[in-house]
Amino acid sequence: MMPALPPAWVWVAGLALATLVFTLWPGLDLAVSARFYDGSGFPVATDPLIEGIRRFFYAAEDVLGVLAFLLALWTRRRGPLLGQGARIWLYQGLVFVLGPLLLVNGVLKPLWARPRPDHLIDFGGALPFQPIWQIGGLCTRSCSFTSGEMAGAVALSLMGVMLVRANQGRMGPAARRLALALALLPVPFTAWQRIAAGRHFLSDVTFSALLVGLIASLLAQAMLHPRRP
Repeated sequence: MMPALPPAWVWVAGLALATLVFTLWPGLDLAVSARFYDGSGFPVATDPLIEGIRRFFYAAEDVLGVLAFLLALWTRRRGPLLGQGARIWLYQGLVFVLGPLLLVNGVLKPLWARPRPDHLIDFGGALPFQPIWQIGGLCTRSCSFTSGEMAGAVALSLMGVMLVRANQGRMGPAARRLALALALLPVPFTAWQRIAAGRHFLSDVTFSALLVGLIASLLAQAMLHPRRP
């Protein structure tokens, strides 16, 4: 089953538009983050309930990313599980690996080295603001561009939506709508939390979502598109 994703050109157009917006208005990142800064810090960062939800989604991304590969092996021998065969599970696992793990945390974060909002002089830190696409910032570890947790949240929601679609015949309309809402929840929550907690800029979460969407779309075309005779 192909995931319900826009084609690759839509994601590329989104990346181009986001690049234009954040290049023409570099202050947009600071303006959005400033709305969550109270003069001494970012209160959302220390809210126990919000932090608990964040940690739950973060753990789910790690666990389900690994589990997808294990289920790909299991279903290759035993047959489909939860309406998904080995190729689908493998596809979902690869989205986690190629997007959050390799592209974001393996390439972009160390290469760009962009300081996080709560590291900036503007918000009580010691480092200057770094616009998008400026390579080689002053961050030395755990940097900002792009957001690893946002990338993982997109992969997590994609897996959730695909599972709901694969099992929708067993659900009534209300249950299906609720399941889809829950499957999509990690994306808006993670985007809001990472910005409100001063850990990422609006551009960080935007580019993570678009890049993982592009990877997922290209990978789906390569692995899941029906083969023509």
